[in-house]
Amino acid sequence: MQHAQRLTPADRSRAVQRLRTATVGATLAGFAATFGIGWVAAVSNPGSQATAASQPTATPSSGTSSASSSASTDTTTNDSPLQSSGSIGLSTGGSGQATSGGS
Repeated sequence: MQHAQRLTPADRSRAVQRLRTATVGATLAGFAATFGIGWVAAVSNPGSQATAASQPTATPSSGTSSASSSASTDTTTNDSPLQSSGSIGLSTGGSGQATSGGS
């Protein structure tokens, strides 16, 4: 059976340099891919700015309006991105606690 020939110090140095080059190249390619995918995601999903611009804004009624209609107008002109305090999501299992509006 033949044994593998031992590498010379110059051969070992070249092998280490190739490994270092491959590692740095893979790292740079990974960073480039991560930033590229992030850029595509940011461009393709404009976020809440487009949603807020596409929602119609209600104009408050002028003159004589009853208290009930002004209260409903106030809730439609709320520009807050948060849900109303009375909303509770549905759950299919487990136990939990839902609190709305209290401190």
